[in-house]
Amino acid sequence: MDDIWRMTSHMDSVIGSYKTLTKIPSIVGGSLNKAGNRVMSRWDIRNLDKGKHTQYLMDYILDDNLEVVAQSSFAVDTTHELLTAVSPKDTFKAVIREEKDDKDPTKKKFFLEVWSSTTLKHSIDLTALDIHGDVYTDAEFGSLDWSSDETKIVYIAEKKMKKSEPYIKRKSVDDILTQPNWKAVPGKEHLYRDDWGEQLTGKIESVVVVCKLPEEAFTVLDFVPGGPGQREAHGPHHTCHQLVRLAAEDYKNILDSEEEEIDEKLVQVVVDSVETEKEICNGLFYGIYCGSLPSKCFSSDSKRLIFSTQQQNEIRSYVVDVESRRILDISNNLKTPGSTTVLCVQSDVILATFSSLTTPGQLFVSKLSSLERDCNIEWVRVSTPSEVPSSVANAKVEYMALKQDTGARVSTFTAIYFGPDEGKVYPLVVWPHGGPHSAFSNSYSLEAALFNMIGFACLLINYRGSTGTGDASIFYLPSRIGSADVEDCKLATIKALDQFPVDDKRLLLYGGSHGGFLVCHLSGVYPDLYSVTVTRNPVTDLASMANTSDIADWCAVEAGWPFSEEGPLIEDKLLSLRRISPIVHAQNVLIPTALMLGSKDKRVPHYQGLEYARRLKANGVKVIVYIYDDNHSLSSLPVEMDNLLNGVDWLITHIKP
Repeated sequence: MDDIWRMTSHMDSVIGSYKTLTKIPSIVGGSLNKAGNRVMSRWDIRNLDKGKHTQYLMDYILDDNLEVVAQSSFAVDTTHELLTAVSPKDTFKAVIREEKDDKDPTKKKFFLEVWSSTTLKHSIDLTALDIHGDVYTDAEFGSLDWSSDETKIVYIAEKKMKKSEPYIKRKSVDDILTQPNWKAVPGKEHLYRDDWGEQLTGKIESVVVVCKLPEEAFTVLDFVPGGPGQREAHGPHHTCHQLVRLAAEDYKNILDSEEEEIDEKLVQVVVDSVETEKEICNGLFYGIYCGSLPSKCFSSDSKRLIFSTQQQNEIRSYVVDVESRRILDISNNLKTPGSTTVLCVQSDVILATFSSLTTPGQLFVSKLSSLERDCNIEWVRVSTPSEVPSSVANAKVEYMALKQDTGARVSTFTAIYFGPDEGKVYPLVVWPHGGPHSAFSNSYSLEAALFNMIGFACLLINYRGSTGTGDASIFYLPSRIGSADVEDCKLATIKALDQFPVDDKRLLLYGGSHGGFLVCHLSGVYPDLYSVTVTRNPVTDLASMANTSDIADWCAVEAGWPFSEEGPLIEDKLLSLRRISPIVHAQNVLIPTALMLGSKDKRVPHYQGLEYARRLKANGVKVIVYIYDDNHSLSSLPVEMDNLLNGVDWLITHIKP
């Protein structure tokens, strides 16, 4: 009974902390009107009773000094608004909305709405038109844009497929009478078609759809290359980018000549990829790693471009002069370390978010004109800061500059320590990120805040291969996964023990995907160092993953050899994949291990975790497995809640006293 009471007691506290943190909203988007004096921000908050996220709008009116003079009286729920776009002259707002089908609640319907400042001007049932499939609303492909004259709207959707039916199917008399020219294709309803994979399931062939608003007439442009596989499969999935420009007159000449390819001589490099680091006018720059630019990112004279990107342990923002190529850091963290992400630029007003591990996201604005006076841009807060628990707000955040003394070509990497600041000794959550070519930043995180509130410190490790430290680091890791990254995590752990008030008898392993790959390695290679493991959708065996993942090339590239599906299978390659996998150390694992797996995971199929769990159990290790009806990210709200709370429960229950 005492054990049951203790378990209930600590979980009551954990659940209370989680509920507190779910009431803190996050910024998911924002824009400015043409004049740059109105901020339209989109926020997200976890709605536990509904079991899903609620999104809402808040508007702010600014004066000439960018101070807020008015704001929305109440937030407006926009959960069903999947895409929005304000017309160029601020006359209309277009919305792609999703609703349940009245006749069949299991089905969804898409609507295109156009609003003026006073009323609904158009509402079009896109599903009823039946001219395309689902509208694309994801961050990868989703788009909703206006023509300059505000008479047309364009968006992306799935191509409509021909209907199919069994070879033998009795048709009703009504069908024969009402549809005499029935042309369904027989025998094709179970034909397999490749989609774009994890979190893009069902996206196969795209079409561009143009709506002429005055007539509510639609044109489907079927010229988008179909199916996945456009990009050549080579190298890491995320490397340092170039920023290039093509002059408007050159682009017009290309269109007029109907050339299929652009002459490389016409493309000018504004910001080149960075091998390690580069000096700019007010600091060091490590290259561009952002997946996209802000939708509006130019100054009013089109001579400067504003962007944000990972830089070591932070997301930082920059202005680049496209002619002189001069780069200036304009990040909003002169007083407090953190991350600055630009959302929009209009009339030389910049809208951005700032957050840190101790501070939830807040909106700030600034004027590019302030750069003419000095290099330090002036930021003005727009939104009211969310209240956070004092233990989070007052926590210690320190950046760690780490180095392997092995004489390797790339030897440096970083980590972020985030822990309570009360002078005690704490359990340490050793937490490598996934990817592997991604990075942790000093940005607000509900998970990290929860660990803080229950008395854990966190070590967020940006091992070699992480983004934000130059291309040399990224390209160093392929052929060295399972060794260099594991060594970095071990070194970061040892250095944290030396520098911070953490308990060397209570070191906890926590990570997902490639982070799961690393914590499973660490528990097998260093079985006496760590106390307990929680991992989500971990890569445990690359040899089997290579045949079933939606990114089979990832396995080959990270193992260090060119990806090809042609010719015979080479046994040496399969063996090399197995040798660098955590499953080869499964017999050495001693510590209790919890695995959270997604049954719909196309990136790291869940049987990877199941096989690993079976081997641990056979060796007498205490193991628990949770399987969720979700994909690789395990991010739907009920799943996030369950796996996070069960993960914390597992860690608390099994740490050494």
